[in-house]
This record gives sequence, C-alpha cells and structure tokens, in this order.
Amino acid sequence: MFKAVIKSKLFKSVLDSLASTVEEARFAITDTGITIKCVDPANVLMTSVSLPDSAFEYYKATTGLIGLDIIRLQDIVGSSDESDNVTLEISEDNRLNLSSGNLKWTISLIDPTAIRAEPRIPEIDLPCMVKISGPEFLKIIKASLKVGDHIRLGVTDSTFVAHAGDNLSGVTAKIPSSELLGFRDGEASSLFSLDYLDDMSEASKKVSEVQLELGQDYPMRMLFNLNEAVSGSPVEMTYLMAPRIEQD
Repeated sequence: MFKAVIKSKLFKSVLDSLASTVEEARFAITDTGITIKCVDPANVLMTSVSLPDSAFEYYKATTGLIGLDIIRLQDIVGSSDESDNVTLEISEDNRLNLSSGNLKWTISLIDPTAIRAEPRIPEIDLPCMVKISGPEFLKIIKASLKVGDHIRLGVTDSTFVAHAGDNLSGVTAKIPSSELLGFRDGEASSLFSLDYLDDMSEASKKVSEVQLELGQDYPMRMLFNLNEAVSGSPVEMTYLMAPRIEQD
C-alpha cells in the first residue's frame, strides 16, 4: 500500500529537477521514504532525490518499486496551487490517484522493469568543494550561455573560477574563498556542457546554498536541499555530471 500527502511546491521542485534528466523514472518506496535515481540517455547526468517520510505531511507505505511518467506528472502537479497539498495513493487496480484542492487525477503506472535502471556509480574522491548561493550560480551559467556551449569550472589559488567562450568572446567569474559560503581548497579544472548546467542551475535557483564538488577532468557532484524551509526534513538533491574531455 502507498498513501502520501506532500506540499505542492516541494513536489513540483522534485519533478522539475527530475525532468531535466529523464521522462520516466523508477520510484523506490519504503516505509521510511522514497528514493529516485535516474540517468539521462546520453549517460552524462545522473540525478538522485531522497524524500524522507518526514518531508511529507502524511506518509504510509510498504516497500515496493513503481515507474512513473515524470513529464505527465509534472504537467498534472503544475495545475495545483503551490500553497496546496497533493495527495498520492496507489489504488487496488494499480494506478496512481492524485488530488489537490478540488482537482483529482488518475494515471497509469509504468512497469519499472521497462524503465532503464541507473548504473552503478563508483565512489569518486573529488578533492575540491565550493558552496555558492543558488541565484549566484544561476547568474554565472546564464552569462556563460551567451558566449558558448561549454564552461570550465575549477579551483586554483583558493579561488573558484568559471570560464566560458573562446579567444574572440568569453566570460570569466572568479570568486575568492572568503566570499563563498563554504570551501575546500585544492586544484581542479573540468569542462562541462552548459545545456545540462542550465537545467541544474534552474532547479537550484531558489536555494540558499549549492555545493559543488570538483576534480581534475573528473565528474562534478552538485548537491542542495529542495526543502530548506522545513527544519529537520531535508530533501537531498544530487546531480553527478560527466565532464567533456578535450581531444588533443
């Protein structure tokens, strides 16, 4: 069985974050919460969301695995008011019933075995860490999109450095550790796709703190809390993005 009640604003944030990666996803349900992990078709971006039971207004479930159409669900929940709750319940005929205010929907579940499972990701030691506000990171990405398709993110001389563009036009942001919200020094420099980073930064634009973990031509791990407003009930959002390796 599964029945849960969640703030519409929070559920929208979760779905928006997932939609930047996939159109369908597997929801791993337990009696203590929901975990969603997925990877985009190009194997560039892996997304992971952890929704503990304490993030819900009401939560009761038994362990199971279901598949859902993220884009359709995003469209449905987008019809609800952000101040409302959304109630989700799996019916006896194995469909998902949703309600918010005076609105009610029913959607079919997807066989989870028909959805690509996330690959096993080895533990990656990323030496550098930068904490920056969501709006500030979004501003850097939006400025970079005006001059190129890729951005180089790195750490050098106790400074977070972002650069996009070429010899003809470009943009650079340099933020010393003293102006960051958190910092772990080292040497890091990797090139990333701005298309993916645009979606990731949009998902984090309203959060006060985004954590970036970087290495030398390594993937980047990006973490933030989608539910900052509720103390003790964090909803952990994690992106792991592969770098673009330049060819000599």
